[in-house]
Amino acid sequence: MNRIKALIKKPGKRFYVFLVCLLIATFFWVLNALTKEYSLTISVPVEYAGVSSEKVIVNTPPKAVSFRVRGEGFNLLGVSKKDEFEPVTVDLSNYSTFGDDEVERKVVDAGSIRNLVNDELGDYLDIDQLSADSIQILIEERMAKKVPVELDLNIQVNDQYTLQSEPFSTPDSVVAKGPKSEVKVLKSVFTKRLELEDLETTVNEALPIVSASSKMNFEPENVKVTVLVEQLTQGSTKVKIETINLPDSLTLSTYPRVVTVNFKTGLSHFDSVDDNQFTAQVDYRSVLKDHPPKLYVNVVSKDDFVKVINYSPENVEYIIRSR
Repeated sequence: MNRIKALIKKPGKRFYVFLVCLLIATFFWVLNALTKEYSLTISVPVEYAGVSSEKVIVNTPPKAVSFRVRGEGFNLLGVSKKDEFEPVTVDLSNYSTFGDDEVERKVVDAGSIRNLVNDELGDYLDIDQLSADSIQILIEERMAKKVPVELDLNIQVNDQYTLQSEPFSTPDSVVAKGPKSEVKVLKSVFTKRLELEDLETTVNEALPIVSASSKMNFEPENVKVTVLVEQLTQGSTKVKIETINLPDSLTLSTYPRVVTVNFKTGLSHFDSVDDNQFTAQVDYRSVLKDHPPKLYVNVVSKDDFVKVINYSPENVEYIIRSR
């Protein structure tokens, strides 16, 4: 040890001879190691071809196959340094078809997979322990159908504003394309969810169509969703009180005969609001049940965009007579 330290401190002819011998020994050790057999696990991407445009793969075959390869260290060295392998392509038109008219089934056996991988790696490596003994492919006829679009919205409008109309999409329907078994039962499709809070202005936003199936696509893929917003205004009108559930043999008169309804609506609706927009009713069945001195008046707007604020009176006196 002391002699080596001395050589390093004062390198001479003997040091360089020692260094050369060390390098030669190392080279032969590495050479010997690389001639031995080793194994390595690798993964190769898989692509599938040979399916006509009128058909679609409906299951999810593996996107890669992994396996162990055995070979000399020299051969494995090049494989282990590859960051990414070129995909192997499975041409499904070369395989027999099983199944019925609705679903075709093709099976890619382990031998075929091994041959495809050999074409990628070469014959100097032995392949074993494939991750898949076989690959099953299910194929269906492709179908297209026009379906309506439903909006997935959560809208909170500012207290001083209101919706001018129901939100809508442009277009209001799309063409769904995918496996026949999925498309034929499809009734409608939804947009991506849109959250709007404290809304004060009209919104126009492009939203994608979503689907639980990765095999489905849509034309167009996005629709424009419009949410029309306008400022609120208030008004009032008088509405005649009606009686419901009254036998034909009786008459019921209320005092007063009308109620004053205060309402709020958007500016675009205000001029069209009149007493016909509301119903004001008393129920004869409440007389039979409790014989109250006054009857409660129930007032309802017939239009979702016209809201009742309050009305007066809420309870009215009444007289019942025989016809």
